[in-house]
Amino acid sequence: MLSCAAPAAGSTERIFSPPSASFSLRASNGYRISVERFRRRVSLYAVHGGKSFFAGTSYTVPSKASAQRIDARFGRFGHVSVKLITERMHKGKLEEQCTGKPETTREGTFVGTIRFRGEGGYTSVDAQHAEGRQSSGVKIKCVFPNLRPGSGPVVHGSRQDPPSFGAFQGRQRFFGVEASGGRQRSMLFTAGYSERRGRMEIFRNAFAEAPPASFAFAGDLSSATVQPPLPFTGEASYQRGSASPWLGSLSVDFPGREEVQLAGPRFTARLARDSSGSSVFLLRSLRLSRDRAS
Repeated sequence: MLSCAAPAAGSTERIFSPPSASFSLRASNGYRISVERFRRRVSLYAVHGGKSFFAGTSYTVPSKASAQRIDARFGRFGHVSVKLITERMHKGKLEEQCTGKPETTREGTFVGTIRFRGEGGYTSVDAQHAEGRQSSGVKIKCVFPNLRPGSGPVVHGSRQDPPSFGAFQGRQRFFGVEASGGRQRSMLFTAGYSERRGRMEIFRNAFAEAPPASFAFAGDLSSATVQPPLPFTGEASYQRGSASPWLGSLSVDFPGREEVQLAGPRFTARLARDSSGSSVFLLRSLRLSRDRAS
């Protein structure tokens, strides 16, 4: 994860965030649990899926920073209290354009208590150890002399390219559609749902890939209809200029929360041939979540 500082003339300066500790293990009902400590926060991810879909839920709580330990309480869902038993160590190297102290990565086994039970028991785990890693170091600053903010290829969509679509209900719910861009054209559907319970932040997300026929749209982008595959159900339609532009029976089953409606009069929506109406940013976030639990 990166945070960008003010760039020098003709260059981009990037500061890499502080290190983290993490582990993952199998849980019940085909899920995989991944736990990560980043700064003073710990997140537990519960993910399941297949070749063309996945769904996951993350639970994030504040936690004290402690070297080689992960300690976090997730309320009624469980708690994690483990210490890393180091088995291997690797010291990183800095690239020529970077300054700072290289990270040292410790790999081994986290030993202690790992207990989690999701809402309604959709998955659970009760373990005493899990293989993982912990990295230590300080912030690393890298300057890329030939890279400017926003530089890179700009792709302008043609009338033959499928448009992108995004529908929002405030900051709580999101549904998006975009083309895969691969040789075998397909549509990518994403959804997100966020909530808060006390000090715990919960974010649920889902992703599915389907043939182009699952996303029909008018050539002038005045209307569109979606019918994505599982974990989505139902369909919804967009009508530009309508008082309620995004309506239908579309819903999704997130881990721990089923039949979440993704269309209705309270949604705002946009259909466009540029990325302003798409799910590009969220899609990358969902892929990151999936990678963490793989």
